[in-house]
Amino acid sequence: MCRETEWPSAYTGRDIVRDAASALRRRHPGWQIVNIPRYRAHRDYDIPSLLANAQLLIGGGTMCIEAAYYGTPAIATRPVPSRYMEWLFDHHLAVKSLSVARTVRHAKQVMAADRTAAARKRRAAAQRVFRRMNFALDNLVELILQTGSSA
Repeated sequence: MCRETEWPSAYTGRDIVRDAASALRRRHPGWQIVNIPRYRAHRDYDIPSLLANAQLLIGGGTMCIEAAYYGTPAIATRPVPSRYMEWLFDHHLAVKSLSVARTVRHAKQVMAADRTAAARKRRAAAQRVFRRMNFALDNLVELILQTGSSA
């Protein structure tokens, strides 16, 4: 699965995702590659299901986090560093690639791995990481209510 690059942005020099997808299509015609457009409507795509069932995501940033949540391997091509992407790299939930050659090489490694055992292990690792996270919604609501009543 590929997510179209944020090509109009000032930080994007070239579309690594498109070039990598083209190279992978040529070298592996049997692979099913789904390209999720960025600037056209997504209504025809069930993105959560695609991410949960994909063997790999090649994309920029936000969708890498979503893929990681499902334990789907992600190759991040976002050229600008961000804390959330560093967090993914630190937890081995995504790898960084700023070249077409490296993206293609890593995609081949992921696809060549034992899909069943590797996928189970990845998904279990992702679940452990995300289970440790805590979003204290009750505390946030209480704080908002307290702030609103004291105004």
